[in-house]
Amino acid sequence: MALELTSLICELHCDVVIAILEGIVVVGAVLGSWGKVNGAVNDMSHGILSDVTLPVFGSIWQVMEMLSHINKRVKDQASIKLPLKELLALYQSPDLVSMVKNFALVYIEMAIDRAPWDEQKDVLDALLSTLAKAPAQHQEVILRLAAKGLDQSAGHNTGKGMAGTFMKDAANCEIFLAYCLQILLFQPPMISPDGIIVPPPGLSLEQAKQVQGKQVLKGEVLNVRKLGVLNYLGELELPADSVYPLYLVAASDGNERVSRRGEELLKRKASSANLEDLALIKQLFALFQGTAKSKPHLGTCICTATFSVESI
Repeated sequence: MALELTSLICELHCDVVIAILEGIVVVGAVLGSWGKVNGAVNDMSHGILSDVTLPVFGSIWQVMEMLSHINKRVKDQASIKLPLKELLALYQSPDLVSMVKNFALVYIEMAIDRAPWDEQKDVLDALLSTLAKAPAQHQEVILRLAAKGLDQSAGHNTGKGMAGTFMKDAANCEIFLAYCLQILLFQPPMISPDGIIVPPPGLSLEQAKQVQGKQVLKGEVLNVRKLGVLNYLGELELPADSVYPLYLVAASDGNERVSRRGEELLKRKASSANLEDLALIKQLFALFQGTAKSKPHLGTCICTATFSVESI
């Protein structure tokens, strides 16, 4: 990791390295380590600005040292609050280089659980509003953060969840609904007698990993996540064809609360779906058929749906 980061930073102009440090200052100040971070920024910027030909190798290790220092202090101390809104502003800066955006999103993910829900909600709404424009790796992080936010909707707390304005953008809506479908399909992966990890029905291993992320997603935690998805989507006015597959999958879930909620939404919100629509037929057929016939352990192969989904 350090060598990869070194290689990347060495290819950047000196002002980019300064920008990285300036982004890190926001975090360092909150941790009470302002003196160390600010001093390093001042030393580095003075050296680079005084001689633009100065190699940045020494500065790279200053970056790594500060990141290590911040991570050690923050990671295992949930009581330490991070400047979530400031990190969001940094992430959204239009002229920000990709390296700094990566750092900002890493710290947003670290900071979001430590902030009050109202602040979390504002940040999630902002991130989701540009979901389709974000790089694929950033989309995965944003969707995982949003999924955790959906847990707030698990108890029918109307008005407490995230705003749905981002869903008005067709590209955002498509990406988000595809991820919600993956959550509803998710079950903890199993191990075959041959010791091979078998993905959940309807998902590939890669999709299952994306849904689970860094969290152990099973039992009541998983049920809450699925109920959160259903209750959140149930509050929005979405085309019946777009949500029909999601509610169909939920209606066949093994948990009674999830299946009951899925059946309710299927009748109330998706009964007008056009089952002769070609796009919907293809999506349902993909659930039924999958792509894994001989090698379901391959990361991108999608297993067929469960018998209960197929029978419906």
